Amino acid sequence: YADDTQWIAKSKVEATKISLIANEFFDINDIKINGGKSEIIVVNPEDSNENERFIEIGKNKDKVFANKGSDAIRILGVWFKADKGDKHTELIVKKEILTILGAIRRKHITHA
Repeated sequence: YADDTQWIAKSKVEATKISLIANEFFDINDIKINGGKSEIIVVNPEDSNENERFIEIGKNKDKVFANKGSDAIRILGVWFKADKGDKHTELIVKKEILTILGAIRRKHITHA
């Protein structure tokens, strides 16, 4: 399966062209694309219809819809989102702190 593949395009038409080239490459090399794990982030969309913000990828033509602008996407350890603001950063930090607290909450301090 193809993991951690990112493309940047200026429009849906350009993104579709890129995905067609990538589909051909993946097909030639017998690589499967998992449309369920794929994500799209759209910045400054041209259309107002959110149902039209998708591209089809892979041999099965899986539809990958753009995420909501307020939802953050993690790419190679870096968080991105289309909307302005930094509320997502606060939520990510709180989640990380809760994860660490959960791991160390039952640990005891010893002299070793």
